[in-house]
Amino acid sequence: MKGYSIVWKQYSKDSDLGKHLEVSEDFSLPYFIDGDDKLMFEESNLNELTEIHLLRGILVGYFDEPPMIDTEIFKSVVKTILIDLKEHFKIESIEKLILNMAAFLRKENGDKISFKALLTGTEICPESSQIKFDCCTDLYNQLVRNDFTDKEWGKKKLNVLLNRIDKTKINPAFLDYFEKFKNYAAMKDKQVYLLEEFESEIKSFEEHLFGITLYYDTTPKLLRWSQKSSYNNITRRIQRALSDAKNLLNEVQKGSKPPTHLQKFNWPTRWRPMEDRIELLLKAYKITFFDRPMTRLSKSEIKKLRNTVMKII
Repeated sequence: MKGYSIVWKQYSKDSDLGKHLEVSEDFSLPYFIDGDDKLMFEESNLNELTEIHLLRGILVGYFDEPPMIDTEIFKSVVKTILIDLKEHFKIESIEKLILNMAAFLRKENGDKISFKALLTGTEICPESSQIKFDCCTDLYNQLVRNDFTDKEWGKKKLNVLLNRIDKTKINPAFLDYFEKFKNYAAMKDKQVYLLEEFESEIKSFEEHLFGITLYYDTTPKLLRWSQKSSYNNITRRIQRALSDAKNLLNEVQKGSKPPTHLQKFNWPTRWRPMEDRIELLLKAYKITFFDRPMTRLSKSEIKKLRNTVMKII
């Protein structure tokens, strides 16, 4: 994801913008720059900071406290600025403006940044259940992948936001997610640990299943026929177990079953005799195809994979 910087630009109270905002003191506004704009700014080649830089800066930098800058004036006029930006971008409401920009930031910069924008949105539009729900979604996703700095604060904040959502104002298709978030926020640390361990085990078995497929596909054709029955049996067993595991996980996340049920799940036996080769093939796959999803290989790709294996060993 793109790195970014927040640049605070100073304005005089007597500037055109200062007069428009009717401020009584000089003030500063935050601008968000990333990608090529960030490089150009660092090389002093960025000619101007635009409305899109300002909108992103407001949403991402709202809670920042930069040294030597008084942000109180900025916060006192932020609603007026957003009304102006709403008109500039021809968006029907400030709520839509925030939701649209947060979706863009999530795609370009990741959910840590879109979460910041939506958290600002909950402050500026406290009546919006949709902003709060999207904020909860970003926060939940960070929490469950252990990518949130203060997990205790995050769970408390998740609970607070959920309690302030009017469920009649969000898409009915997302109500299951609402219950999932609510149940997660209520979980104790040990229960969360069980949840995370089970999700990790699901991921491990998905990789093991794919590794078995790599093993089978890279086996010479003359030998493959003798392994076909074993391959089909073990893959069917693991696929069935993964389907059952994901259904159970979903029920626990929604609160239909307690997390202790996860400890009782009966995982199938791994294909131990070939585990070393499977691990080697998975390692070679990641080296050869980087972040590509676990998808079956073509003949030419199998050849590439074999070449990587030879280099590793």
